[in-house]
Amino acid sequence: CRDGTALTRDCVLLSNHLCGAALDSSIRCALSAWQSETQPGDSSDALAGVVAVTCCHHACAFGSFLGREYLAEAGLSAADFEAICRWSRLAPRRERPASSRPRVVEMAQQLGCTPDEAAELGMRCRHLMDSCRARYLAAHGFDVSLVHHVGVELTGDNVMILCTRKHG
Repeated sequence: CRDGTALTRDCVLLSNHLCGAALDSSIRCALSAWQSETQPGDSSDALAGVVAVTCCHHACAFGSFLGREYLAEAGLSAADFEAICRWSRLAPRRERPASSRPRVVEMAQQLGCTPDEAAELGMRCRHLMDSCRARYLAAHGFDVSLVHHVGVELTGDNVMILCTRKHG
């Protein structure tokens, strides 16, 4: 669009269920590719926002995860992150009862909790990971929201990172 003095090309990263580490890498690459730090009046490309549905939290990698520093603030290590990724698989899958999912039942026994409690642990692990991603984006100049874009009856992976670049 033309603002009267310069031609700008704002870009939006859009992804739907980009698995685990691939989402973190794509956000990092988009931030790097579309820097908005230019002099007033210069033409520039800028990452204006991100619309990304998260999924496959178990496929994240500590080395590429966007929110490592926020995990560290909470006293969580790379080994803790591995457990968080593993436990994220316990999160509910559509409306299927936790007690009908063998992985959840087995892990619940190992953890000494009920299958429903294990499923809640999985949801909390996913929320922690998505919240760390949101904090990372906020620290890079974005207003960020985590929203449920569809009902859990359609997919258990129903969290969207929705953010726009702060202006001014």
